Formats: sequence, C-alpha cells, structure tokens
Amino acid sequence: MSAEQLKRLYGFSDPVAVQVMRVFAALITRDLAFFTAYDPDFTMDFINGFIALIDAAESTEDYEFLMDQLAILTTELNAKMELGRKTYRFMKPFIEKAFPDRPDIGNLFGADDYHDARNNQEKLPAFLTKVHFAAEKYKDPLIAAGFLQENIDKIKTVKDDIVRANVEQDDFKLLMKEKIKDRIQKMNTAWKVSLRINSVGKTIFEDDYSKYRQYVIYHSSTPGAPEILNGSVPAGQTVAVMSDVTPATVLKLKNPGTTGLEYCLAETPEPCTSGIELNPGDEHETSASEMGDGTILKVTNKSDTEDGQYEVEVS
Repeated sequence: MSAEQLKRLYGFSDPVAVQVMRVFAALITRDLAFFTAYDPDFTMDFINGFIALIDAAESTEDYEFLMDQLAILTTELNAKMELGRKTYRFMKPFIEKAFPDRPDIGNLFGADDYHDARNNQEKLPAFLTKVHFAAEKYKDPLIAAGFLQENIDKIKTVKDDIVRANVEQDDFKLLMKEKIKDRIQKMNTAWKVSLRINSVGKTIFEDDYSKYRQYVIYHSSTPGAPEILNGSVPAGQTVAVMSDVTPATVLKLKNPGTTGLEYCLAETPEPCTSGIELNPGDEHETSASEMGDGTILKVTNKSDTEDGQYEVEVS
C-alpha cells in the first residue's frame, strides 16, 4: 500500500493525535485497577507498550520536517541550474565571435533549444551535454576567440553537478514516501490502542458521567466532518462556546472576525486571562488537555468597541 493510499485513522493533525493518546495513557494509568478488573490484559506492561508505540510514532520524521529537507535539496538544485544557465549565457558571445553569421553552428551549440531547456531539470543537463560536445568539437576557434579550455571543462562540471543534485532530490522524494508511510502506520498502530482504551473506558464508567466523558473522543475515531460551533462575541464580553469539554477533546480554534480573541478553559464565567490569543484570521489546533483542566470552553473579545466572531471545530 502506497503512502498516498494509506490513510490516518484520525481526523486531525499528528501532534494533536499524539497528545490525545498521551492523555489516554495517563487516564488508564490512573484507572488501571478498574481496567484490570474488567480485563486482566490491562496491566502496566500494556500501558508501557502503549507509551512505547506513541514514542515510536512521534520519533519518526513528520511531513513538515520532510518537506523542509526537500526544500533544501530543491534550493541547491535550483542554484546549480542557475549556474548552468549562466555558464551558457557567458559562452554565447564567444560562439558568436568565433562563428559570426553562422546560425546553423549557433543551433549546434543549442541556441534553438535553450528556451525550452533552461528551466527543466531533466532537459537542462542534456542541453549542456550537447553544448559541451559542440565546444570540444570546435574548441580551436572557441579558444582563439577567448573561450578557454577551462571554460569548456566547466560546462561538463556544471552539468554533472546538476545531474547529481537532480538525483539527490528524486531519491529523497522516494525516501520521503516511505517515511510518510512508516509514520502513518506507526501512528495508526498506536491510535488503535487508544480506541480500545476509549471503548473499554466508556463501558467501565457508563454509569459515572464525569468519568465516562473523560474517555470520549467525539468524532475523532475516524476522519470526518467535525462539529462546528460559531457565533458572535460582543465587544469586551466573554461567551461560553461549549461545556463538558474532556481532556481528549480536539479543538481547532479560529478567529474569523476583525477583533482579537482569547480562548480558554475554566469552570467559571469570568473573562479569559491566560488562554490562547488569536489575531483576526488566525487559527490554532490543540487538545483540551494542553489548555488546562476546565470543562467549559470560553472566548473573550479583546476589543472594547467592536463585536468579534468565533469559530471552533470540535473533534
């Protein structure tokens, strides 16, 4: 199965999924006696194995890190291609000097192919190979015109550098697909364990609402449309967005309005003073456990003169 076909079993970002799994590891550690009484398979070895799966998944290179590495290779390739173009542009006046009024020879040196080849990472090396062949064939008139042997040799050197950089980039793209696949597989393996804890925890505590909701993952067991909460926040006011937030709840906080907002978790209706601040147009994804211990999600409008807008995706 390819990296493109392999799908994540959760509907939010990897860092948030990792945090949710670590919350479940903490929950089952605290409630281990209840889980063991329900099923003796739940032991400290089970928990340690679960944590090891989370660590293994988190330790793999994520997509953003891989893309940053690819960007470095692309920058290096582009620099070498630009050097190849400069090498040819530097040579052109000497070709015209050595072979005045000879467009046929100019085409032998690639004059009619340069436009199509100059920005193509496969065509440009082939173009420079052709130019180098022609330069070696006509080296005597070129050298007489001032284009020295070292300049001729540089054409091949530059071409070889482009080829190497191109191979390095293509090789990394293949490696990147394998690393993405490996990360998804490890994340999914750990996530399946968290789903088991989630299911058993809700069964054990089905008659204890406060405990039951700690094991709820709302819509996140499989990717899908999240619950979207939105509305207005009067100037200088605080609005309760939702209650019964659990540590494993995943929240994508957004600010679609024109005033600054601050989101926080608490148990009382006072304005937020130490939460997550978002400027207009900003968004931030997090798990509730990273925001604190409260169960009520609130948002405060930081403007005293203008109404704001909030939007929260809950998964």
